[in-house]
Amino acid sequence: MEHVWRAWLALGLCGVVLAGESDPMPQLRRFADHLVEHTRDRYGPKHTPLFVSQLDIDTKALPPASSKVYATSNRGGAGPTTSNLQFDSARLRLLYALTEITGERKYAAAADEYLRYCLANLPEKKTGLLPWGDHRGYDVVRDETIRAPHEFKLTYPPWDHMYRIAPKAVTRAIEGLKLHIIDETKSYGFNRHCPPGGAPHSMNSSGGAYIAAWAFLHRKTGERKYLEWANRMADYLWSLRHPTTGLLAAHPADPAYPAAFKSERARARAGRTEYMGMATWYPCNLLRAAALLGPKHGAKLRDQALACIRAFTSRTDVQPDGSFYASFDLATGKPLLGRITEGWQIIPQITPPRWSNGVVGIRLPITLAFARKMTGEKDLRERFDELLPLFHLERFSKLDGKPEPVAAGLLAQAIVAFLNMHQATSQRSYLDQAWLLCRYALAHFYADGWFVCGEPTVPRYRDRKVNVWRLYSNRGGSDALALAVLRVWRARSGEPDVADDDPFCYF
Repeated sequence: MEHVWRAWLALGLCGVVLAGESDPMPQLRRFADHLVEHTRDRYGPKHTPLFVSQLDIDTKALPPASSKVYATSNRGGAGPTTSNLQFDSARLRLLYALTEITGERKYAAAADEYLRYCLANLPEKKTGLLPWGDHRGYDVVRDETIRAPHEFKLTYPPWDHMYRIAPKAVTRAIEGLKLHIIDETKSYGFNRHCPPGGAPHSMNSSGGAYIAAWAFLHRKTGERKYLEWANRMADYLWSLRHPTTGLLAAHPADPAYPAAFKSERARARAGRTEYMGMATWYPCNLLRAAALLGPKHGAKLRDQALACIRAFTSRTDVQPDGSFYASFDLATGKPLLGRITEGWQIIPQITPPRWSNGVVGIRLPITLAFARKMTGEKDLRERFDELLPLFHLERFSKLDGKPEPVAAGLLAQAIVAFLNMHQATSQRSYLDQAWLLCRYALAHFYADGWFVCGEPTVPRYRDRKVNVWRLYSNRGGSDALALAVLRVWRARSGEPDVADDDPFCYF
């Protein structure tokens, strides 16, 4: 893809990148100071060491409870009055990293205090499951858990720190993920929500997160049952692929539950790919699990991850402008809907009467970069480079004017994708592009010592009454963006990385 590099040079992008070498550490430390001082739970009758999910950076207080930013009537887990550990992975990793770099203990101490209180007081007594995810959270104003379904998907929390502080609570929470499985005697069919009810909703976004969590527990304890659980879930999802195309539906049909797939809608969803899940968050978690398990036990998961990615990317038909097909008929492998032509926005997949859930295009190259780093497979770099035009880096060369309407977390994921490619290949150009995006982030997403969340990617989480350019949000990726800038600056300074990345949170 040398023509891509030449195009960027012609635009002057590489020169812009190399010209800006201002040390961002003072800004990052100021942001962390704000996190420690202002984002603690000082609301309701009981004040705790918990971190809040959102903060108005002007008032240094929670936004109005009526805000719809990252909150709907049935998805309030990271809403304006909540604390939600599932979306705090980047905040915790940032605080621990800054203590490691600066020697300033207060950052790690705040993270430890948060985890200690959360893991001691918030797990559900009956199940051990934590109040986290899109639906369930902890309301810091009412001092109570939001009553909604349990859900755990996509993300890889900082399990090591959590386990260090509360091994029994973490073990019980991870073991509790098995409660999503409906009936082991029939299959490993599960519902992404718990209690699971009687019909499977075996989304790979959740199944992959379970596999990685069980792999973590196996590595920590050596107990074979966790390895068996991870393998059984991986084999179950592997068995649901179409035998000819190798494609996996986001909502697959489980032969053990034929009655659950009698409706036209259920059959349609089981007959197509959606969200690009089989090529994005699912293989990311399989590769994470494979790394945790090591070559002996992890080889199968690694091979399954690569097979999923390749079954999908072999059909995308990427064009010179980076556009590609993203929704496929499971049986034929043929594209069902139009091309993805815009990388940063969610693109509805609709060609009446057909429809599928929307796609955020750059999530595919983000995954390819992570997979290339984890496996060293050369074809993944080729696929990544084909999709480079989707990033539209020329939009991010201007440090003044109106910011792009993107989420901080999605920008962070894009930055880390280029960092991952640099770490995987030692190609300096990737690091330069990561720094270009970092400079843009510091110019547009950093205000008065805060990283703000920007525009939510999914329309249902937007609220025109709220100024998202003056709003901190963990789910929106404020912390993830700060962490991405820190990691890239370390790489450009020749210093070792200080955090593992979670390539797919939400945003």
